[in-house]
Amino acid sequence: MTDPFAQFSTTQQITKPMVEAPGGVVVAQNRTAAAVGARVLAKGGNAVDAAVATAFALAVVEPWMSGLGGGGAMILHRPGEAAPEIVDFPVRAPMALDPADYPLSGEADDDLFGWPGVVEGRNLIGATAVAVPGAVAGYAMALDRFGTLDWADAVRPAIALAHEGLLCDWFTILQIASVARDLARFPASRMAFLPGGQPPPHPAPAMRLPREGLARTLEVLAERGPDAFYRGALGESLVEDVRAAGGSLCLEDLGRYQAQIRQPLSAPLGGATAYGLPALSGGPTMAHALRALDGGGTPSATAMARALLAAFDDRLTGMGDEDGRRGEACTTHVSVVDRQGTLVALTTTLLSAFGSRMVAPGTGILLNNGINWFDPRPGRPNSLGAGKWPLCNYGPAVALWPDGRGVALGASGGRRIIGAVTQLLASVGLVGLSIEEALHAPRVDVSGGGTIAANPALGDEIIAELRQLAEVTVAAPSPMPNLYAMPSMVERDGTSRRGGAEPCHPWADAVGTA
Repeated sequence: MTDPFAQFSTTQQITKPMVEAPGGVVVAQNRTAAAVGARVLAKGGNAVDAAVATAFALAVVEPWMSGLGGGGAMILHRPGEAAPEIVDFPVRAPMALDPADYPLSGEADDDLFGWPGVVEGRNLIGATAVAVPGAVAGYAMALDRFGTLDWADAVRPAIALAHEGLLCDWFTILQIASVARDLARFPASRMAFLPGGQPPPHPAPAMRLPREGLARTLEVLAERGPDAFYRGALGESLVEDVRAAGGSLCLEDLGRYQAQIRQPLSAPLGGATAYGLPALSGGPTMAHALRALDGGGTPSATAMARALLAAFDDRLTGMGDEDGRRGEACTTHVSVVDRQGTLVALTTTLLSAFGSRMVAPGTGILLNNGINWFDPRPGRPNSLGAGKWPLCNYGPAVALWPDGRGVALGASGGRRIIGAVTQLLASVGLVGLSIEEALHAPRVDVSGGGTIAANPALGDEIIAELRQLAEVTVAAPSPMPNLYAMPSMVERDGTSRRGGAEPCHPWADAVGTA
């Protein structure tokens, strides 16, 4: 069988320098959004303020990855505190959802997890794929509990960006074109992303796609607060649009939704301790792998792959039953460190690229397809059910050393997030690499399905060792397909504040402030 990645260069090297700034650093998958967060820091805001403002901005400038219609989680650590805290705001299945409405088609789907296919792709595309959004509740709780910024001030930069419209560079056009057929099924999606019924022409360096509907929604949200989304006019409009298109979301789902403050799980990391999300997330799988690596000396890529294979075997049999590796995940990540040394890692997502592909006509909000996180087969650990929380893949993390040093990190990339964050933690905590060296070091991907992706920069000897563990695909990192996730990381070390982004992501960048 011909290697589908054989045409990609195996010798190309891409570098991206770290940014160091005394006032703090914001790293995001879009420089415009990262600059929003850096301005918040420059005006005296803290790392949580900056992360939330950046997340709102990303909903406008990187809409296929996250937004008001999604969910996620934040982990943060303030100097002097014993352990990090977590703001958890995942999506949730609607209470009126009926698993019988998702009959199996007898074929496999072609999206993220390789589930058995569902008739008409009802768990993937359109209103029937929409779960209860948690992002707005999560951002509100983060600001209320840990921030200093006024809610309206956190939303306001995103409003200005929405009025400017979405810039159509080559990466925007590529993202839209990749799902254009599905976007075309929904009138409001066509209007938002397919001018004239087609993806924007290339090149279109000065072209912007209007986002006035989203701008108006953000204005209402800024003026009336998060209750407008869950118990007010915005929520009513959202429910009306979803139900008109066949979905089961209702006002009760929104009204009863609450983000949660959670305590992290931990794992040893040499002389440090790694902290991640508990329960239905990537955190337990990362902790499983890190515990296997700790105490075994400096881990090789082969040792990391072996630990991840075992951790995913545990994950897929005990926490869920995901059994494939396809498609592109729709997730974004923000890492922030502020002048005081507070660390924040925020991951927020719509799940698949452009989520359900459905823009709600009344609000301009692109909606998640969180129902696809559930196994459509009954009687399994992660089976679809009314009101259930799904098994999510994201895993923002923090590592802390006894001397006060700390790092915060996370990634986008579906299940690939777990392996990427695990390896970066091991690289800084067990191998002793700097965060710059860790972000540039070649990685493997182990994310279930019994296969390994390997960066050719690992070398022939290591790749041969990996082939003794599982089937191996050798491919260099690239923006699409995203085989190794797209991580970012920030660090406090004494008075130093620094951060960096995934080198091969064309937009991702770190922005610092004096």
